[in-house]
Amino acid sequence: MLEGMTLETMLAEMDEADVEIAVFSAFGYRDLHVMSNDTVGEVVRKHPDRFLGAGTVDPRKRPMEVAREIERMVKDLSIRIVRLEPYAYGGDDYTGLPPNDKHYWPVYLKCAELGVPVAIQVGHTGPLLPSECGRPIYLDEVALAFPELVIFGCHLGQPWHEEMMTLAWKHPNVYVETSARPAKFWPPEFLEYVKGWGQDKVIWATDYPLRENFLRALKLRR
Repeated sequence: MLEGMTLETMLAEMDEADVEIAVFSAFGYRDLHVMSNDTVGEVVRKHPDRFLGAGTVDPRKRPMEVAREIERMVKDLSIRIVRLEPYAYGGDDYTGLPPNDKHYWPVYLKCAELGVPVAIQVGHTGPLLPSECGRPIYLDEVALAFPELVIFGCHLGQPWHEEMMTLAWKHPNVYVETSARPAKFWPPEFLEYVKGWGQDKVIWATDYPLRENFLRALKLRR
């Protein structure tokens, strides 16, 4: 059983911390459905001034099905970000699906067409799954093929954070996003990056209020 924070508690904590707006995100992993696109759309509809919606799709589905879901999310549910978790799209071997795989191309095409950024997990996985599909360097090919698409490399990219930093410096449409990585744990190279040559290419974020028992639940599904 997963326990989470109620919407009322989240709004109260946002008020207390002077947070004007937060990203409310859909998420699922195999048969573990944590938050649906429709639920995100409903929350955004009720609180349009407090939440920005992020939805998700499974790129392994048929291309037109993926494209239609993204269009529905954006036009019907007012979702403004599409999030992708490469480690979650593996087969029985759990190897994941690196973001330069052809299965993602309909996602990128539709998001570029609609002006919606994609937020992609990079770096090692939280669940006990192979991390190779999270290598940031796979985004190099994506950024070259889709210069109109805004790409957030989420979770800093450790232990390959220098790949992520360099890609964000190289590509105008690529940014480093710091969720799940509190600033006190940032590596020295990234601190230098934020203070200097990468200061305009970093999006601060946090995974709060993600719960530890949720991470345990993901690992148990392995």
